[in-house]
Amino acid sequence: MLGHIYTVGVLLTITLMYTADISNAQEQLEYIQRQLYRQRKFFGMSRSELHKLNIKHEKTLKRLRKASYYVDKDDYKNSTDIFVKKRSFPWSVVNRTCQEINYTFEYKEPFLHQSLPVCGDVIQPRMFLNTTKVYCEVDPYNLPNNKTDNCTQQAFTNHQIEELVIITHGFLKSISSTWLHELGNSLLKENPKRAILLVGWGHGSGGSPYPDPFYYYQAAANTRYMGVSVAKMLIEIAKRTSLITNKAEAPFRMHCIGHSLGAHICGFVGKNLKVMSHLQLKRISGLDPAGPLFASDVPYPFNFIQISDEARLNKRDAGFVDVIHTDGRARFSFEVIPQYGTMYQLGHVDFFPGSNGEFGWNQPGCWQVQDIGSCSHSRSHDLYLASLQDPCSSFQACKNTTLIPDTCNQVSSEYPKMGYWVSSEKFDGSAFTVLTVGNAPFCNGTNLVQPYEPRKYSENLTEEEEISLLRN
Repeated sequence: MLGHIYTVGVLLTITLMYTADISNAQEQLEYIQRQLYRQRKFFGMSRSELHKLNIKHEKTLKRLRKASYYVDKDDYKNSTDIFVKKRSFPWSVVNRTCQEINYTFEYKEPFLHQSLPVCGDVIQPRMFLNTTKVYCEVDPYNLPNNKTDNCTQQAFTNHQIEELVIITHGFLKSISSTWLHELGNSLLKENPKRAILLVGWGHGSGGSPYPDPFYYYQAAANTRYMGVSVAKMLIEIAKRTSLITNKAEAPFRMHCIGHSLGAHICGFVGKNLKVMSHLQLKRISGLDPAGPLFASDVPYPFNFIQISDEARLNKRDAGFVDVIHTDGRARFSFEVIPQYGTMYQLGHVDFFPGSNGEFGWNQPGCWQVQDIGSCSHSRSHDLYLASLQDPCSSFQACKNTTLIPDTCNQVSSEYPKMGYWVSSEKFDGSAFTVLTVGNAPFCNGTNLVQPYEPRKYSENLTEEEEISLLRN
């Protein structure tokens, strides 16, 4: 859930800072609902309020850009955070060292438009290694460690693992997200000679212990932390499996699948692997990669930001990058409500599903009001899961993805498949529209398999109980 909540959230967060402490989560949620009701113009902000917010954000960016010139590291060598002080500005963190992953994040290009990520004590990442015979948790802190070694030993000893698939979620979600486990189980059924690494970062995504819609700015920054954490875990698993199999190289290829902010985590994993090791992701599948703070086609108050492709998922992050865009344009006729995705082309091949000339946004069966609740945004992982059994063929080839469908023409030679079965050999910088409908298997005019219905469980279950049920 992103959208108008981004803009409303920034203003209300400032309000909450000057409000008396609220003792529990239920009271906080009720307070937020009251504030949202009072600020309901343009789904939270009037045009003048948006303008003021944009000006304030631009001033903050200018201040932070200058911050690096005022650092005296010697004065703060005993601190994990390095602070600067400008004449009339408050203290600002420009460096942060996360000791549990032995990495220092710096405020510098290409991340001048974002804050620094927080560390593991806040994000609390969780990772589970899953095969057809083993399900165990690995520990991303202070690698190498016994928990990770033992889990890797169980998963890879006497098992011919050919591929390791990493799957991670986006904003306001957690390790208990249904689609993570559904996709992982389906991939294991399709090929038992693979392992699944489920990656959860709910406390860093704003999804735990309860959804926090005002956390997006920090959640976007936290993708950098997760990119380092997952990369270091993959390096450690590769080292351990090399010892287990007595081979110089890791005996498996790696494929990262991420939704929304998770797609950019996959991108940062790929970037970090190249810097930290000789390893490389074989493939990344980006499922409606997040647009706000990662792409420049998002409207007010994000439209002034020019963002480097090194600060997001791009096709250099893996041997092959395929992307599905389902919520890439702003909402309603005035386009004042930010979308959750982007129309920017990010991979070797990008797919824009839809119908009636609306490709890459406003998915069939989703009203634009529903899209504020991420109906179109979530369609991307439903499409990917459905593609394992029934992949949809492309409809048109497009030259400029920001002007779809005006720059699209009928495919003249081959109709590539969207989703899991897309060919990695034939496309580089290609973009295609795909005709879809509102129900699984989503391919226009097909009805070959039963619709995918996420299973629902009691809201009273703990996270551990949800994970156990989702696996079965």
